[in-house]
Amino acid sequence: MKNTLTTLRKALAEQDKEKRTIMTIYVVFFLSFIVTLIPVNIISLFSFMICVCTLAAIYSVKSNSEEDSFSENHMSYLISTFWRANLYFFIAAMFAALYIGIFTNYHTLKPCMGYIDDYLMSAIRKLDFSRLPSILRTCEKPFMESNKITFIVTAFIAFSPALFYIAYRCFKGWAYFIKNEMIPGVRP
Repeated sequence: MKNTLTTLRKALAEQDKEKRTIMTIYVVFFLSFIVTLIPVNIISLFSFMICVCTLAAIYSVKSNSEEDSFSENHMSYLISTFWRANLYFFIAAMFAALYIGIFTNYHTLKPCMGYIDDYLMSAIRKLDFSRLPSILRTCEKPFMESNKITFIVTAFIAFSPALFYIAYRCFKGWAYFIKNEMIPGVRP
């Protein structure tokens, strides 16, 4: 009787540990994708690294779990979510590139182009490109201001399909996790 009780306690403790691991992975996975979209390079890069490390943890948990287990089911679900989201991002990025190529207003660059052309010929002859960044900065502000809405729409086109997909899949997986159920239709 005492051995049975001890075995039962160990099994329950192991099941709690498994659930905490799955819960942590869902939270970190979702948040790392969201934070990646913050337009601060170092934060976005750090979040991307966390996302990749989380993906490695997902593969590790899946490989160490029993076949057809709760963990394997949810980890397979998150793995397919990650790869499909990247596919959706890639497809959306192509549409975003097409959109930005068509709708960007290049007319604000015309006054700068003559000066840049003259400067480049002189710079190539002298091999002195030190003033080029300052010349480009003078053209940058009007170009960015006239295309602000285009850049915002482009970012929305590029990121929203993958982001909505990840949000949907994480919330769906979380709902099954809360109900302590396996996600139907997931292939290992």
